[in-house]
Amino acid sequence: MLDALEKHIAVLDGNGVVLFANRAWRDFLAQEEEGRHLRAGVGEPCRGVHLPGPDGRSWVGQAEVTEILAGTRAFWQVQYPVSTQRGLRWFAMRLSPFVLPGGNGALVVHEDISERKELEEQLSHHAFHDRLTALPNRALLLDRLNMAVKRSKRQGRPYYALLYLDIDRFNLVNETLGHVAGDRLLMAISHRLLRATRDVDTLSRFGGDEFVLLLDAIAGEEQARIVAERILDEMREPFRLRRHEIVVSLSIGIVCGSDIFENAGQVLRDAETVMQRAKEQGGGRYEMFSEAMRNLARKRLQMEMDLRRAIEGDQLELYYQPIVSLRNGQIRGLEALARWNHPELGMISPLEFIPVAEETGLIVPLGSWVLRRACAKLAELQAIYPTAAGLTMNVNISGTQFARPGFVQEVEDILAATGVRPGTVKLELTESVIMADAEKAVGVIKALKERGVSVVIDDFGTGYSSLSYLQRFPVNCLKVDRSFVLKMDDTRENREIVKTIIKMAHSLGLEVVAEGVEQQSQLAILAGLNCENGQGFLFSKPLDAGEIDELLRYRLAASG
Repeated sequence: MLDALEKHIAVLDGNGVVLFANRAWRDFLAQEEEGRHLRAGVGEPCRGVHLPGPDGRSWVGQAEVTEILAGTRAFWQVQYPVSTQRGLRWFAMRLSPFVLPGGNGALVVHEDISERKELEEQLSHHAFHDRLTALPNRALLLDRLNMAVKRSKRQGRPYYALLYLDIDRFNLVNETLGHVAGDRLLMAISHRLLRATRDVDTLSRFGGDEFVLLLDAIAGEEQARIVAERILDEMREPFRLRRHEIVVSLSIGIVCGSDIFENAGQVLRDAETVMQRAKEQGGGRYEMFSEAMRNLARKRLQMEMDLRRAIEGDQLELYYQPIVSLRNGQIRGLEALARWNHPELGMISPLEFIPVAEETGLIVPLGSWVLRRACAKLAELQAIYPTAAGLTMNVNISGTQFARPGFVQEVEDILAATGVRPGTVKLELTESVIMADAEKAVGVIKALKERGVSVVIDDFGTGYSSLSYLQRFPVNCLKVDRSFVLKMDDTRENREIVKTIIKMAHSLGLEVVAEGVEQQSQLAILAGLNCENGQGFLFSKPLDAGEIDELLRYRLAASG
């Protein structure tokens, strides 16, 4: 029965001698070349399989056979290649205990796994290569780039460069000639790119019309430039797709290795950034990530890490700028503004750290911290000053915050936790945030309103600014952008813009706040246009917690 099996099977006695071998085992012995047997024959001691190695041939599995027979090992397996008359074949050898009538023995099985090995290699190839061009895909490129970064760190010298390539106006090919022609063009481009690279480099298709080239073991920046110029030269010859002749250009961003990089993602990010710069310059060119850009990237990365620590360590602080009634000069509300007093760099402008927070996702924890701290401050003021019962607090909300599924619940939880008076918290949203998903925005704003939270449109006039869209959203107030207010003294046209905005808001029953009021002349114009409220340096600069307490103690006591 065992002779009918394709597997090569042998039974060993307690001393490791082959008692029995089936036909597949015996026939395979006859196929071996130069009189060298890879395995033991019947009556010979089995020492595993005889394989070539760096120091010559040796027995693999000999110690494991002894352990199986001694009962100290339950199973062992190894895979190995063999050159046969049928070509290179892969086998798996398995050892396991076998009970004999006279005592313990062992069972040895060699199985041809060549087809399985080939299938595994095919699956591995598909997992790490692009189906269309057969080039390495994003996953394989990132793996090799990460290895290059680690090697550079270990050796203390950057030996690599990354070229991010984007086909200029590729969408026109798909739109005019169809996607089949677009795919053919991509394959033709990949062939030309391969002509411009070395065997040690990795050319990857990142998807769509983007390719990424990892240059390994290069001498420096000049070599990367030479490769980029060679690639641009390769693209100058027209591509012929059946009856069509197509001229293609590339935008290339180059980043050379540096000790600033910790992982592949950072290198890729900078390469894509500088590629976009090449595209903005008209395409058909390359741009090198400069030392100045690298210093900026280093500074930005450091700022990201410092900002993360500042948020987690409660190192930020809030400043408050009063919103004043233009009718009687009383403080109607405050706008909470995040400020960062860095322990080494001093006060960092929000124009610097807010964009970093937005790009890195830190805007979410930062925004939550601001909202919670602002509500707590307002609740404190309302408890101290009876005349501050109607005092409001404006808090800016980013698009990322507003789009989160649990945003309304988060606001509700913060209101409950801080005990702030209902109806005194106002969330400021820009027009672009609201219009990013208008239908969803309507639902979120209604849900906030049901919880007593007002919504203010910030920087009005810089976005859509249409009556039709304002009618759709249940907002309570809009703030005229400071750029219009500051220029009211310059021309009649600017005054008319502000006048139109105020009239439009009043026709919809909305309250108006004019931002950026700095001159008495601006205050006079706004009062004449029946603008209810103003905010700006004419009334007060943003104040820290202690300064706002002192101001309110004086102003609220006077009004009381």
